[in-house]
Amino acid sequence: MVDISFEDRKVDLVEEGYDLTMRVTFGDSLPAGLIARPVRQMGVFICASREYLRRHGAPNCPQEVAGHDFVGVGGLDSLTFAGPEGKIEVPLRVVLRYRALAGAANAIAAGIGLGTLPDEFFFRSNLQGRVSPAPRVSDPGPTPYTLYLVYVSRKHLPLKIRAFIDFILEWGAKMPIPKVTGAR
Repeated sequence: MVDISFEDRKVDLVEEGYDLTMRVTFGDSLPAGLIARPVRQMGVFICASREYLRRHGAPNCPQEVAGHDFVGVGGLDSLTFAGPEGKIEVPLRVVLRYRALAGAANAIAAGIGLGTLPDEFFFRSNLQGRVSPAPRVSDPGPTPYTLYLVYVSRKHLPLKIRAFIDFILEWGAKMPIPKVTGAR
């Protein structure tokens, strides 16, 4: 039997009895003593509803993101952009914070503020046409996130877990980062 739990929090694999977790890095480090295998990079975009962009305008550069209302996830208080002179750290004015990315996506769609969403959110039917990338700051956009499979040990892994790891790694290798067009 496979038992799957969808939670937007960091779980303690050993304490809570999980075999593995899929974790997206948000600039934080992965836990020491665990095996972390990269699955794929995820394009991340500064996005907003068309209504929010109509009311407040789109930021023209990464530094202008700091002047906008922002819907955050977890402890996100700044974003890192890759600039011509190196990394640019931009502080955020977080007006609403969620523990779950899905909640943040709905708040962004409702026009509460800018936010970051992975590429895959733009292809969800409930968000199509309601949320779009802010064009001038989404290319190249914030530093991409990486999706990892994290587990405790390579020894004594049940066959179903090994098979799942192989399947996800193969899937990740085939998945291109989708091209998402900006709002106009």
